[in-house]
Order: sequence, then C-alpha cells, then structure tokens
Amino acid sequence: STGMALTNHGERLFALLQEPLAQAAAQLQSFQHHSAPERVVISVDHAFASFWLLPRLPQLREQLGDTDICIHSSQDPLANAGQEADISIFMAKPERAHRDAALLFRETVAAVCSAGFKAANASLRTPGELLTNNTPLLHLRNPDKHTPWMDWAQWLSTADGKPELLAAKTEFNSYEMIIKAACDGQGVALGWSKLIDELLAKGELVMLFPDKVQTDTGYYIQADSARANDKVLTIRDWIVTTAR
Repeated sequence: STGMALTNHGERLFALLQEPLAQAAAQLQSFQHHSAPERVVISVDHAFASFWLLPRLPQLREQLGDTDICIHSSQDPLANAGQEADISIFMAKPERAHRDAALLFRETVAAVCSAGFKAANASLRTPGELLTNNTPLLHLRNPDKHTPWMDWAQWLSTADGKPELLAAKTEFNSYEMIIKAACDGQGVALGWSKLIDELLAKGELVMLFPDKVQTDTGYYIQADSARANDKVLTIRDWIVTTAR
C-alpha cells in the first residue's frame, strides 16, 4: 500500500492540532446526539391560566429543572387541546369529567367590585338591588349556551335575585377584561374563588355582598394517559397539591 510521509514541520503541526481537533470532533458528536429538553404542554382555559397558573409558574419552574413548559390557553381547553396536550385543566360538572380527572376545587362565586365602586354604591344591601338600581353588571360572553361556568342569571337566581329583570349589559369575551374593568370601578363582576383571591387580599377587588354561591361544577385536571411520563405526572401532582 502507499502512504503519505510527513515532513518534520508537518509532524510538529499535526502534533499541535491533534488535541484541539479531537476535542472539536467530540463536541460535534455530543451536539449531534444531544437530546432536546423535555417539553410538557398544558391546555387550560384563559381565566385559570391568567389568575391561577401564571402567578405560580416560578414555583413550578423550580420543580422542573430544564423541562420546557408550553401553556395553551383557550375558552374550551378540552376541545382545543389537540394531540400534543399532556395535561388539560378545565371546568366541568362531575358527570362530564373523565374518571381519571382529579378535582382541583369547586366553583364558588361572589359579586365583586372595586372598593371605590362599593363606597359609591353603599345603598346596595342585597343581590336583588343590583337589578332594581340598574347597577352595571359585567358579563362574560357565552359563545355556547352549554358553557359550564356560572353567569349572572344563574347567580342571581341562587342568590334570591330576579334574573328576568336583567337590563342592557356590558359584555366581554375575556375574563381578564372583566376583572380589569371591575378593578377600574366600571361595574360588578362575578368573581371565582381561587382565581381572584390574590386580588381580594390586595384590596384591588372587594366583595359587594357576603353572599357566595357554590355549585357542583369544578375545575378538574387530567393527564393524557399515553403521554404521562414522570415530568407530566410531577406537574399534575404539583398543581393538585397546590390548588387544595
């Protein structure tokens, strides 16, 4: 066989380059075989994502190391979860929740407003007076009449109001906008316990009446059984423990 002979200069150059070339080759091989960080996709409704999950994300990140978290929020998390959702968080009645879903908390709803609005409407004593005084009520638009969350008509019926007297309304398709309007003193909103507790604690919102209405509807969480690896189950269990 034929070969190639190095000159003395070539041998010295090869000796100088051998180690850095070997290191570069090892780094290239490591890069080519490096696996991407694990990724967990959470499908959740807008209100839960904004008012419960996002404030707690820093705590959750501490539990997960280099795992990527992707939050996909929509009005209907189950319908819009897609095939990549590892975890779904949604509001439902017990009979519509999958048997593998865990209850996070029941729906508990109060009428809330800003402290300034309450002071300016100090004559309001009962839920029924919201209607007789034409108090501005902030409504969440229901794109589907079967949506699980409570609306003003249901709340007033349970709290001894007369929903048939509901007049012209201000309607939003985003719960975040409703809460912003309530904090700004524009009217009275329905406030879900666990979602607005921090705003109540800070005084940005106050309860207009002591009345709270609780239903059998609740927020549930479930992990996709086909995708439930250790990271997915860690996140699910952390959310369950933190929410209770």
